[in-house]
Amino acid sequence: MADSPDRDTTADTTTTGDQRATGDRRTVDDRTVDLRGSKLLAGLASLIGAWIAVSPFVYGDLGGATQLDAAGWNNIIIGAAIFLVAGYNFYRMSQDMNVSEAAAGLTLLLGLWIVVSAIAVFDMGTTGLLWSTVVSGLVAAAIGGYNAYKGRQARDTRTVARTT
Repeated sequence: MADSPDRDTTADTTTTGDQRATGDRRTVDDRTVDLRGSKLLAGLASLIGAWIAVSPFVYGDLGGATQLDAAGWNNIIIGAAIFLVAGYNFYRMSQDMNVSEAAAGLTLLLGLWIVVSAIAVFDMGTTGLLWSTVVSGLVAAAIGGYNAYKGRQARDTRTVARTT
């Protein structure tokens, strides 16, 4: 049926493809991807990164009296990177933006690297530092993988809604 010029079309608008950001939920065509947990997990991963960075000092992994060995520097650099990247994702979600899949994937890779490097590459010095690094890296990697999955899920939901 063709529209006549005097016909009221204000009620003809549909909500197909409608996107609303309500808090930390992304709503698309009555389908919701809840990102509240992802935001909290990104904050936790950021704190884990900070712990990885300071753990050589806590466990006393100072070679000599004032210098860190390679394992200590690896923890500081990779821990700081996890802190910054996961913190960026937390910031994005605090501003009602979607999860950055790239940042979450990088958190996953950095977490896996810290685990592999602690076990196979570097001599960690103390057992406490070794297990702290391994467990922290595994948790950071798991959080990064989960957030990448949730970000992809939210993006795919939007894409499907736009194309149908």
